[in-house]
This record gives sequence, structure tokens and C-alpha cells, in this order.
Amino acid sequence: MMLGLYYLFRYYLNAEFANAIPLVITLAVAILITFLITVVVNLLAIKKYVTTPITTLVDRVSKFRHLLDPPEFQEEKQSSGDGLDDIQRSVEDFRTIEGMANRIRHLETEISKIYYDPLTGLYNRRYLDENFARVTYTLSRSNGVLSVLMVDIDHFKSYNDLYGHLQGDECLKLITAIINESIDRTDDFAVRYGGDEFAVVLPNTDKTGAIHIAETILDNVRAKKIFQDNNPVTDYVSVSIGVTSGKIKHTHIAEDFFERADEMLYKSKQSGRDMYSYSDLV
Repeated sequence: MMLGLYYLFRYYLNAEFANAIPLVITLAVAILITFLITVVVNLLAIKKYVTTPITTLVDRVSKFRHLLDPPEFQEEKQSSGDGLDDIQRSVEDFRTIEGMANRIRHLETEISKIYYDPLTGLYNRRYLDENFARVTYTLSRSNGVLSVLMVDIDHFKSYNDLYGHLQGDECLKLITAIINESIDRTDDFAVRYGGDEFAVVLPNTDKTGAIHIAETILDNVRAKKIFQDNNPVTDYVSVSIGVTSGKIKHTHIAEDFFERADEMLYKSKQSGRDMYSYSDLV
């Protein structure tokens, strides 16, 4: 462009080329227009490929920074009409779901403390007391039958004295596993009733079914062959069982079944242990 201007003024000042003035003016105007176009194109290119990307990047970084700062993000939300609202809702939903999951896990832990025996993992007496009424109510409406077993480990105190409480705890866990393996219906459940005493509740199970479960528990305990040196009945750990069955009446309470089953358990122990005794609930 500077070279064009040089020739422009040279021709303009030289009288010899005075007749070429219109051509020179046209050339000057063309050069000036070309210059202006070049400047405009360069500015647009800078805006498109440099300024705009940088501005967009800074804006996005700023918005995502607000995601980590809830108070500031709330202010941004008021003036934003783009996808940030969706992002915020997604983040809030995730936090809500995560919080609910944590609360559920906490509740499950607390429930396990309330209704489960920490050593054996069986239900405890509290669960039995709160659920037995529900079981009897359901069965009473259909004139159903209920059976209850009381299972006690023979000479367990002697076992603890000889092998120690840690080994005694392992023995309790083994007996628990055997009882769980011996009942396979969804409605049946076992409870740690006392120290070495267990209760088994069998809804919709009559005398034949209850005796079958009692015999299965006895056979499985014998087959496990948990050695006990000071058991006067056998060389291994054994259990005694009391069994009762009866049709549910609306007047029945938990004690009716457990007292009768406990009477039969006492009879088994008096009769030599490692056996079951049965009586109908009248």
C-alpha cells in the first residue's frame, strides 16, 4: 500500500502525467478499500478464532465453578436460562439419592441392632415378641396350624467351662447354622431365645411336619460331630428339643405355645437328652 501511495504522489506532482489524474485517483480509492476490507476481515477472524473461544471457555469454567459453590450457584441460577438449571437439578438429585441411600443403610444397621442377635445373626426375643402376634393373627383368619420348637444345647455350661467362651461362641454359631439349614420355607424362622436356647417358629406346619424338622435338626447336629469331651450323653455336642403344634385360636398368645414347647424340652432333658418330645397344644 505504501508503494502505491508513493507512485500516486509521484504521478500527481509530475506535470507530464497530469492527464492521468483520474486513473490515479481510482487506484488510490481501490487501495484504500482493499486496506479497509483487510482490516475488517482480520478483526472478524480474531473475534471468531481467538476472542470468542476464550470468552466461551472462561464462561464455562465460571459456571462449573459455581457448581461447587451452592450459594453462588443459587445466585447464578436466577439469571441463567440455559442448561445450567438441568445440571443443578441433576447434582441435587444425585445428592438426594445418595443421602437417602446413606440413611437407608443407617436404618438397616439400627434395625439389625434391634431385631438381630449380634453373635448368631438370628432374630432375637424382641423380634419374636413383636412378630408372633402378627403370625397368629394371620393364621387365625384361615384356621391355620402353628408349630413351635424349643432347642437347647445339652451341657453347654460344661462345654464353656472346658473350652472357653470363645470356643463356646463358635459352637453356638455352628448350631445356628444347622438350625437354619434344617428349615427351608420362607415363613419359618429361628430365634435365639436365650443363652444356649433357640426357638423355631413354623407357620402352617402340623405335628408331622414339626416332628420332621425336630428329627432333621437332631440328625444334622449328630452328623456335624462337634467334639465335647465332658458330655455324659455322647462324645459330641448334642441338643434336646421340645415340640408342640395346634390350630390357632384368636385367644392364643405366644406364651401358650412356648410354655408347652418348653415343657416338652424339659421332658426331653429328663428322659436322657439328645432327643425330642412332643405334645399337642390343646
